[in-house]
Amino acid sequence: SAYIPVGELPGLGKISGTAVSFTDLLLGLVLAASNIMAGRLADMTAIAGFGNVGCFVGGAAACLSAALALLLFMRYGDLGKEELVVRRPKKKV
Repeated sequence: SAYIPVGELPGLGKISGTAVSFTDLLLGLVLAASNIMAGRLADMTAIAGFGNVGCFVGGAAACLSAALALLLFMRYGDLGKEELVVRRPKKKV
């Protein structure tokens, strides 16, 4: 995965190994669920006589809904507002 949370939490200490494992567990579960859904969509369209295109139609629907959500969030949400970005002070070497 691209995002691996590493750092310290108050009261817990350093969580790098636990966070990495939990992130990978969630990623694996989401990938398994999406593969099951793609297989079922392909089976449904094959039974309906359209061939195995259901997984691609499902992927296109997911991409369109994600793009719509991004556009709505850019318009009505906090995306791109520079004043909300938290900057950490640079460490002196």
